[in-house]
Amino acid sequence: MATQRQIDAILTKLDGIDGSYGGLLVDRSGMVIASRLDKRYAGDKIAALTSAAINTASRVVKEADFGTPETMLIEGSDGKMALIHAAKGGFFISLVGSKGLNIGMARMALHEAMDTFDDI
Repeated sequence: MATQRQIDAILTKLDGIDGSYGGLLVDRSGMVIASRLDKRYAGDKIAALTSAAINTASRVVKEADFGTPETMLIEGSDGKMALIHAAKGGFFISLVGSKGLNIGMARMALHEAMDTFDDI
């Protein structure tokens, strides 16, 4: 399991993205490990929706014989969410952002966050 220092490093990396409302780490069972979200998203709703998205993606990937889920991007008209599986940590990182959040930059930041996790 990730240490508090590793978790803080990941969440700090996600905080620095333009359009980001913050991020959270969720284990495979859907339990929130850590969360640093803007107060409008700080409740349980985003965590529950993240868990639901992970479960749905896992089923789709399994049924399609695609291996294991690694990355998922969700883009709505008023907001975006990017998820990446942290294989070494056994959890998912979720980045929540505004409609102006650059998905390419978000994906790159999520991978950089994983590099931070691997280096600590």
